[in-house]
Amino acid sequence: MDRTSPTPRMSLARKASFLLSLLAGLFSLTCYFGTDRDYLGSKDPPPLERRETSPEDGATGVPAGSVLTVWFTERVSPSTVNAETVRLTRDGTNVEVSRRVDLLDCSVRVRGADLLDVGREHLLEMTGLSAVTGGRLVDPVQISFTTTDATEQTPPSPPETLDVLVDEVFRDRCASCHGSFRPDAGLDLSSRAAAAYTLIGTESRYLPGRILVVPGDHSRSYLMWKLLGLPNTEGEPMPPDPDGDWPTDRLCGTSDPDLLRIAGWIDSLLPDGSEPGDATAM
Repeated sequence: MDRTSPTPRMSLARKASFLLSLLAGLFSLTCYFGTDRDYLGSKDPPPLERRETSPEDGATGVPAGSVLTVWFTERVSPSTVNAETVRLTRDGTNVEVSRRVDLLDCSVRVRGADLLDVGREHLLEMTGLSAVTGGRLVDPVQISFTTTDATEQTPPSPPETLDVLVDEVFRDRCASCHGSFRPDAGLDLSSRAAAAYTLIGTESRYLPGRILVVPGDHSRSYLMWKLLGLPNTEGEPMPPDPDGDWPTDRLCGTSDPDLLRIAGWIDSLLPDGSEPGDATAM
């Protein structure tokens, strides 16, 4: 007589549960290996591409005092703009220029330290640039142009002052958190004196080395990065209220008047942090 115990049979319910678990596992593997990129979106940052240039390639009669501007599809990282990546040459010889990144309209602006030589062909080149989001420049920029003796006469806008910004922008929108009583992040925007002391040349409390306001350069000022909601910042964009009415637009080419005013104020500051015409300027 066979005394071997019979193998217990799997119940119908357990079989169904097992098959469902197996199918779910196979589906998960399929998603992971085949379609997770489509579902989650590409993890690669968008490339940096040229949108428009002034002057255009091949232009003639360009005023010798022109500001040369290239607009991009993304905001350019200021750390990638230098004498190696942005060059202006004449007959193969470097021309001394100043370089400026504009975070608001996503451009890089170049201007000769002196008036460019009249009637000569110049070449503006940009290579190796990256966006603040990490995307790299797809195609190098090359703009050839010829100058004329006419100079551009663009009357400068009167510089913004911190007094006005505190009264019309910061006090109502920011000082409830960044006020005189234990202000968040140590930033006090309730008065001109406090704002100047806690903003200009001051390091971020949470990201040492990042300066809130770099005199003369809004693109390297951490304050602007927070207001625009750019990557590589600590915490959420400022102001934090997603349903608030300011800033009205953080995209490239923003026309938000107060963002423009703040950037203009930073760019107008002298190297010592004082405002043009300030009696305390060194």
